[in-house]
Amino acid sequence: MLAKNHPDWTDDRLFQTARLINAAQIVQIHTREWTAAILNTDFIHESLFAQWYGKLSPRVAKLMKDLNITLGANTFPSHIGNPPDYRGFLSL
Repeated sequence: MLAKNHPDWTDDRLFQTARLINAAQIVQIHTREWTAAILNTDFIHESLFAQWYGKLSPRVAKLMKDLNITLGANTFPSHIGNPPDYRGFLSL
């Protein structure tokens, strides 16, 4: 599929991109399914949501709004909410 969509890519670029996609799938399964099932608490689910999607879950966002809690610019690490950095492997 990658080769069909990107006929101009070299074999090495196709390989590295496919490798990155496979690694991302493994991370997704581990983070969103395995960890959430093993450590089945509300805190873990909310934390994983924030880490994976880069934002607070709707439930936590509503709770913070209801409690009038605001977040400063330095509340979360800078990688949360920013576009992912694929280290030059993907430029789709």
